[in-house]
Amino acid sequence: MALTAQDIANIELLAHSLSGSIGDRTWSRNAHGQYNRARVTPADPQTGGQLLWRAKFAFIIQTWCNAMTHAQREAWRAFATRRTHPPAPRKYGRGRPGPLNGFNEFVRVNATRWRANLVPLLQPPPLTSGPDHNAFRVTATEGPAQVVVDYDVPQPYQFLFQAWVLVYTTIAYPVTIDSFKPHYSFRGRFSANRIPPVTIPMTAFPPMPILTRNQRIFFKLVLVAGDGRVAPPQRDRLIVTP
Repeated sequence: MALTAQDIANIELLAHSLSGSIGDRTWSRNAHGQYNRARVTPADPQTGGQLLWRAKFAFIIQTWCNAMTHAQREAWRAFATRRTHPPAPRKYGRGRPGPLNGFNEFVRVNATRWRANLVPLLQPPPLTSGPDHNAFRVTATEGPAQVVVDYDVPQPYQFLFQAWVLVYTTIAYPVTIDSFKPHYSFRGRFSANRIPPVTIPMTAFPPMPILTRNQRIFFKLVLVAGDGRVAPPQRDRLIVTP
């Protein structure tokens, strides 16, 4: 149903804060206040990457339902009660930490491990906090599409068993784009006990062309320990240098 300009004005007059869709319009809020836009149907191109990840998530869920004992599921539920995840779901209030349930913790840990081609864990990690690590330094120069990850040695995580660093980046954007919620693509992994610096090609889908100076790239790095712990992700941005 198409809304007229008068319909939209009446709706906004009656409701000071709207979220959701009515007719052919969708309402939301951002830093500048309330706004509305045309309602659209989300695209579902069913690319190879989409289908692959849907299959992987299905496998993780089937593992929880069919391949685990009641005691193992209870262990994950007990693990979940000892953890918090800021920012929390909306029902706990914006900016406040809140718990996940055991199933969600199982999916969170094993979906991340799958990126590193590690075997799914049926038992939860022994500790609730992620492994300690110092900040990684990520740079990129014009030329072949790749990022260089550097860090100080030795690091605490270098003594962890089977620790991996997962590298995600966006495509390259104009330098004027500096603040939005980016879409990260998995670019690769490296062992945490490798001597830095480490070069990660940005060839995984979507493949990157040659980088040029003053482009901006958003990146995310996640440290995964062999015992199942996952460190809080490090997110930042960089500018391609000459």
